[in-house]
Amino acid sequence: MKLSPLLSKDKQVIKAYDSSGFDVNGKHYNASIFVTSNQTEIWNVEGDPQKLKYSDFEEYISNKNLDVLLVGTGIKFVMIPQQLRQSMRNVGIGVECMDTAAGCRTYNILLSEGRSVAAALMIAG
Repeated sequence: MKLSPLLSKDKQVIKAYDSSGFDVNGKHYNASIFVTSNQTEIWNVEGDPQKLKYSDFEEYISNKNLDVLLVGTGIKFVMIPQQLRQSMRNVGIGVECMDTAAGCRTYNILLSEGRSVAAALMIAG
């Protein structure tokens, strides 16, 4: 799936996503990623989204002023644990879960609106 929003070149825009990974600003990532407007990192997480914990996100969200965190759960939508969603709310971050393709599109849209957004995206596979 190719994505092509109109954003400045200094923003981390997800250009494409498929089963081989993500293309973000000309760089290919063949692993799960955590992306914000100014940085893309490999997200060291595997397996079942229902087993995610706050600690799986902590290093990526610390020192970031985020309004919304999108969690892409792979090919299928899977709801992350209620306790994790509550932990995020406790630190002032709203969480939205969706399949990864929808997470990529939604991230780019919110980024283009100037929102303080991050996306934790699990690779399909």
